[in-house]
Amino acid sequence: MEQTGFVLETEDGKALVRVKRATACGENCADCNLCGDKKIDRWVINEAGAQKGDTVLLFTKSSSILLMAFTAYIVPIIVAVLACVILTKCNVPQAAVDFISIGVLLLSVLIVAKAGLFRGEKYKSRIAEVLSSEKKDEQD
Repeated sequence: MEQTGFVLETEDGKALVRVKRATACGENCADCNLCGDKKIDRWVINEAGAQKGDTVLLFTKSSSILLMAFTAYIVPIIVAVLACVILTKCNVPQAAVDFISIGVLLLSVLIVAKAGLFRGEKYKSRIAEVLSSEKKDEQD
């Protein structure tokens, strides 16, 4: 996945880059009043030697994005379904099965979110290219 960003600061081989939030509804999400025009600041690996004020092209491996999405969305659902099946086989009343399965789903989402599974370098975006070196105080 590629994304364009603006370098706010650099330090120790990393850069703080402001990017426009990627959306599920396409490139013109800012046209929708529900989404707005949110920008996100995040630290990325600065392989291209970008400096403050540069406009850069960021790259994130598609396999990393797919693994993160699978872990964040699918794993909790699988865990909840397994809990439901196991509890049903143990003749637990259906109301309790539903309640416990929802609790397990929420707990597994929390565990995935807090576990820090994707904090390693291989999951971080990298600056692939400096697009322009025009110095600006801040991106819109």
